[in-house]
Amino acid sequence: MTPDSSPGPEEEPSGSPVPDDVWELFLHDNERDIEASAPKELSARARVAARRIREEKERAAARGDRRPGLGERVSRPADGGPVASTTAAARRAARQREKERRNTRRQLLHNLIGILVVFSMVLLALSPGRAWSMITFRGLNGGSHAAAAPAVTLGPETARPAGPPAAVSSRRPTLKRPFAGSPAESWGDGAAAIVPPTASAYFAVSSQRVADGLRLAKDLLVAGSIDPAVVPGAGVARVVALIDPHADDAQARVLGALAHPTAGNDPTTLFSRFGPEVRLVGAVVKVRGRMTVGLGDTYGGARIVADYTFVYPVRKTSDTGNSPEITRTVVRRTLTIELPADIQRPSGLSAVALSGWTGSAVNGGCGFHDGFLHPYFADGRTAPGGPTRGGTLSGPAVDPYDRSGPAPGGDGGCVRAERI
Repeated sequence: MTPDSSPGPEEEPSGSPVPDDVWELFLHDNERDIEASAPKELSARARVAARRIREEKERAAARGDRRPGLGERVSRPADGGPVASTTAAARRAARQREKERRNTRRQLLHNLIGILVVFSMVLLALSPGRAWSMITFRGLNGGSHAAAAPAVTLGPETARPAGPPAAVSSRRPTLKRPFAGSPAESWGDGAAAIVPPTASAYFAVSSQRVADGLRLAKDLLVAGSIDPAVVPGAGVARVVALIDPHADDAQARVLGALAHPTAGNDPTTLFSRFGPEVRLVGAVVKVRGRMTVGLGDTYGGARIVADYTFVYPVRKTSDTGNSPEITRTVVRRTLTIELPADIQRPSGLSAVALSGWTGSAVNGGCGFHDGFLHPYFADGRTAPGGPTRGGTLSGPAVDPYDRSGPAPGGDGGCVRAERI
């Protein structure tokens, strides 16, 4: 009888039993230890990061340039290989770019220095004083006198001003700035400041004749008030030649005034001539005024009226110092010129029909009727060598720069100046 090999009800199952120590640990584990040792599920952020790393590896593998992952080492060939060659080429390219940038900066610096040198040479040739001021930083904004810059030149006067010019600084005139402290510092210079209006036909006078009349009116003003040959008291032939001898008796009156000046026929009303005791400071005469064209006295004719103010800075001839006393004489002069109709005088104009003129001088002398201007200085006297017997400044006080009204006159130059 073959014995039954099946295990009895109380026997252990066949096979490898669980070790006793593991079984003992399992029996004694509590719930907390089981939860601590159990595997944990990754958080959402960790899953996103892991997915990005996995996708990046897949894309790199698809491009064939797989980068080393975490924990992997980069193996580099001992001889440098392609990676070392690429790095060296990049360094050489960077050095080349830096060298090119330095060369560009150096070239720009050289060009700037060249421009400054050329500008300095041109400025030194045209205005040595201004160049020296810039070199010494006195001509820049940080200079010692912010108000030392000359005033901006005004444009031509086109209509009668509404009032006198505003007050300016109280700076005293100097050899370099003889018009300092005067409104005339912003006026035009000499003949360039006499700008006739645009010529156009007027009644029976053609535009060409009007243009000729305006040109001759300017020539007459320049010859009698600005010409360096007239201002020091020299020749007056050019002025006389511009006056039509057949129009009234204007030319004869002018010649008579020059030969025998009187209070009623004083040539200083037409000429700005100074006595030999003074001389002009510099070569600039400041000018302000305008010309107008209107209806003339003759049938179909026109009339030109020129109203201008001239400012002359003068010094004593006997004062040869480097800081002389400088004063100014202001003369306002008005000329009236008749233009006949073309049918009355078909030929062109070579002289003007001067029908009238007036002239008043402020600080040109009082009671002197010798045909010359004799300005007073700070002591109330004329310069040494000038006339001493004259009138007194008993007339009204006037502003010689005020062009909003008529010119003062009829008092022999004895008005008092509010400013000069």
